[in-house]
Formats: sequence, C-alpha cells, structure tokens
Amino acid sequence: MGDLTRDVAQSLGWVHRNIAKSGGDPNRIVVGGHSA
Repeated sequence: MGDLTRDVAQSLGWVHRNIAKSGGDPNRIVVGGHSA
C-alpha cells in the first residue's frame, strides 16, 4: 500500500472512531474527491 493510501486509511479510521464526539454517525461517512 502506498504512503498516500495508508495516510487516507488512517485518517478515515480516526474519523470513524471520533465522529460521534461531534454528533456524527460513524456509519454514514462520505468521502469525496477529484482528479488533479
């Protein structure tokens, strides 16, 4: 797995573990992006 992919996976894991603290639902995380 590349560094960027690993960073994104770790970031999403952090969001999933912590989103409820801000009133979010860890089962409803949406990720968006676009090609550079």
